[in-house]
Amino acid sequence: MGLSPFEIKKRDYREVLELYVQTIIHLNNKNRKENTGTWVSSKNATWY
Repeated sequence: MGLSPFEIKKRDYREVLELYVQTIIHLNNKNRKENTGTWVSSKNATWY
């Protein structure tokens, strides 16, 4: 994300983390849909 640890500390860490996770979920879903035609939900995402 290009944020240094200091910059993350200045912000709401939870907000940054959730934004990062949502971005990964979105990219993962996009890749899975393109490759297999199926979606993965955040509930069964093993990397969360």
